[in-house]
Amino acid sequence: MIKMNNLSIPEIKIVDGWKDVVIEKSDEKLVPLSQNSRFIVKPMYYLSGIHGAVNECYVRESLAHKLEQASLKLPSGYKFIIWDAWRPVEVQQSLFNNYRKKLSVKHPTASEEELIALTQKYVALPSTDVLKPSPHLTGGSVDLSLADEKGKLLNMGTDVDDLSNKAATRYYEIRQNTNKLNDNEKECLHNRRLLYYTLTSVGFTNYHEEWWHYDFGNQLWGKVSDNKAIYSSIYI
Repeated sequence: MIKMNNLSIPEIKIVDGWKDVVIEKSDEKLVPLSQNSRFIVKPMYYLSGIHGAVNECYVRESLAHKLEQASLKLPSGYKFIIWDAWRPVEVQQSLFNNYRKKLSVKHPTASEEELIALTQKYVALPSTDVLKPSPHLTGGSVDLSLADEKGKLLNMGTDVDDLSNKAATRYYEIRQNTNKLNDNEKECLHNRRLLYYTLTSVGFTNYHEEWWHYDFGNQLWGKVSDNKAIYSSIYI
């Protein structure tokens, strides 16, 4: 089990320029996560009826192995709950369009260029370019959280796909520097630390704007970990 000893989540490397990371392509296959009893798989975009979404969460073979390694470090009875992983291009496009619409309401005076830039803070621009693929299209990204021994979701402070600044992984770390956290906020702080240290201890990296998004083997991972990527786009 991970023993954090009140370790805070450190500053996470910004991913600007991630599309320039070199890919040394691996031929690893996609594997379904629902076949592993250590995971609770709930493909959120399929369940919400988004056209083109699949009723499964697929990842590359090495990523699946690392997730299993990480699950062994969780408190007894805890499991990863997997919301999304490999993502078809049409789903990526749909999510991008939906986020853009939400942000246009939130920022009514923003130009189209500004809206596209804002949207990419939360959803990568859809891309089939093998040299610059959308991260989820590689099978090297996973959106996930934690459930306790009773199957109850741990409190992380926001829902998955939240658009507020509270979604940033270190939100509560930064907040506690200037404010005294209440009990609910302390719980969120602890749970985010548990998720972060469990996953990073086996080689995952986190996207700093989203507490739920972790990578292995793709260009985002390569940028944060200073490695070449090994996963390009892949199709079922």
